[in-house]
Amino acid sequence: MMPGSSGDRDKEDSRYVDDALRIFERHMRRNGTGAGDYEGGLIGGGNMFSPRVFADEREIGRLNVDDTLSRLEVMGIRVVARDCGGEGYRNVAFDLWNGELRLSHNAPELRLPT
Repeated sequence: MMPGSSGDRDKEDSRYVDDALRIFERHMRRNGTGAGDYEGGLIGGGNMFSPRVFADEREIGRLNVDDTLSRLEVMGIRVVARDCGGEGYRNVAFDLWNGELRLSHNAPELRLPT
């Protein structure tokens, strides 16, 4: 997820954390539940590129994670698990039936200059 949308769109986009949490809040109200009925988990925020590529962009993942954690705290949703930061990307599979989460973290090979 990206931290914030530009706000100039006609439709909410759940790829952006502000939109996704707005959608979630709407569903909580509709279902008569509150933030205390939920637990959160946060996965991602890693640098998907080699450490030598886009070095000035390396903080984007950390900023996204920090922003999301802050928003969840304001909402009152307790974060019970996280796997954030580092190098590489993650594959996540979430089973809606039983809540099981499967995660693999694929870090890039570090190649030293020759």
